[in-house]
Amino acid sequence: QLRAVEAGRPMLRAANNGITTTIDPFGRLGEALALDGVGVVDARVTLSRASSPVPFAPDLAGWLLAGLLLLGGLVGAVRERRFH
Repeated sequence: QLRAVEAGRPMLRAANNGITTTIDPFGRLGEALALDGVGVVDARVTLSRASSPVPFAPDLAGWLLAGLLLLGGLVGAVRERRFH
């Protein structure tokens, strides 16, 4: 529920031995199957184009770090070649 609220997006939770449910962007539980329940949850989820940067922040940080490491490697290679 916290992740759905944090991202501002609906969440679908499916579990073999747990609670299967839908969670709206405000953290409210929708139709659900009980613990160890057998059945199907048939729900409609509305997705919007509006996005929050939170779900993509780890990807962005990873790409920035990879770019910095690559840049550092290139600068090191050029310096090594220049002094030898």
